[in-house]
Amino acid sequence: MRVGVTSDNGGVTDQPAQPPYRGQIRQVIGRQAKGGKRTGLPKIHEIDLEHADGKLISARGHQPPTGEGVRTATGVCVIERGQFPYCPICLREDVPADTMEHVPPTAFGGTVMANTCADCNNRLGSRTEAALQDWYDDAIRAHFTSDASPEPFGHDRILLLKTDSDEVVLLAEKSSPEAASPFDRVKDPNVAIHYTIPRPAEYMTGLLKSAYLAACLHFGGVVHSHSVMAARDELLQARDAKSRRHVQLGPVAEGLRVHRTGLAANGPSLALLRCDHDGTSTYLISLAGTILVEWPFADLDPMLSPRLRAA
Repeated sequence: MRVGVTSDNGGVTDQPAQPPYRGQIRQVIGRQAKGGKRTGLPKIHEIDLEHADGKLISARGHQPPTGEGVRTATGVCVIERGQFPYCPICLREDVPADTMEHVPPTAFGGTVMANTCADCNNRLGSRTEAALQDWYDDAIRAHFTSDASPEPFGHDRILLLKTDSDEVVLLAEKSSPEAASPFDRVKDPNVAIHYTIPRPAEYMTGLLKSAYLAACLHFGGVVHSHSVMAARDELLQARDAKSRRHVQLGPVAEGLRVHRTGLAANGPSLALLRCDHDGTSTYLISLAGTILVEWPFADLDPMLSPRLRAA
């Protein structure tokens, strides 16, 4: 077997392959684990495996931070659901803003928080949310080719987890019990596996969309500051891209500082938090308690929201 890694620029590099190992699943915690749905967690958050030789393996996805790097944030306010007279992304008044936006997306614990037009909801979502889900789940997309035919086959989604000793565990999703595992295919020395990691241009733009809508809700409307308008321009460019692969990473999305909590959804869908450290206050947008985005609008003080001043 040969392994190919597809980068953002489409290049492929060969890497050594490791043989697959089989075992039994003893316990699973995650968004779609049997026995209860844990909204806001990655699809597989923790898994306990028993190797064929009896060895127990525990692997996990992203875990809450520990040690000296931990910071404590306190709540400033809940960002409430709102109703906009027109789409807050495209600002078009001649198009009905009649589709409901989950902020953040449902898989991260979000609920309906705002209204947008169909184009900004559906087109922007189709160009960002799949990669955002892959990033959050630590997933890669894989396909195969063989020496007999260059035609790709066996498209799979593979989850990456780690043990306490930093060993990587690969878990392949299967659409049905009858579907062949990708690790069965790699036994053939004439088969090559190619995989693609989530593109920052897509998933960071998806996070920017949630942060932008959260800011609009927090201020009760669209604020026409330079940084807010720059974020809006990037969202429109992504919406109008020919396909998700044509989405470009803009400077606002690239500059986002994002933190995964490693926790299931908790608290409100949206909230404003403040972290005080070394005499500096940093404001963060909580996306259902699962993802924290540092306030990205430098020329817009979140504490000047009319809703806060009226409270």
